[in-house]
Amino acid sequence: MALCADQPAAWRCLTRLGLISIPLALILGVIRLVYNRLWLSYVVNETVVALALAYLVAKTAEGFDGPTGRLLSLPPLQYVGKISYGIYLYHLFVLQAFWKFLSVAHLPLLDKGPLLFLILTPTTVAMAALSWKLLEEPLNGLKRHFPYQPEGVQALQPMLSGSQRRVPLRFPQKSHGQY
Repeated sequence: MALCADQPAAWRCLTRLGLISIPLALILGVIRLVYNRLWLSYVVNETVVALALAYLVAKTAEGFDGPTGRLLSLPPLQYVGKISYGIYLYHLFVLQAFWKFLSVAHLPLLDKGPLLFLILTPTTVAMAALSWKLLEEPLNGLKRHFPYQPEGVQALQPMLSGSQRRVPLRFPQKSHGQY
């Protein structure tokens, strides 16, 4: 994606390929449920899903409008976006803890994806929400004690401290589609 960001034709090609891969990923996912083949799993997980996610990331960078934009601006989805780093951090921990719990309780291990998803997703989201409320939000509140100065301002401070002259600092503005 980064290589295509400043090349409009390549960017369009990548996003079209990603858009096509979304229904293909869904179809192959259903086929994979019926025909449990290892090679199909690699095709779905490693290639098609990656292209679909690349499209979603690219489209998110551009911004969604219409019904999709309205859906993504709903408060519950925005909250999930706020705690998404916690979801990313804790999802494997929750999965491992769940499997450990099953083995300690001498219960059969679950290997069915949809059932695991239905059990572990709410648990992971709850853990991420607690982490946000008890850890991340209070730590983010400490940022006010450490004012942010863009790179370059600190290098100019010795020059400015000896004089009263104020130099307006100009930083390059990022244009749309530039990373």
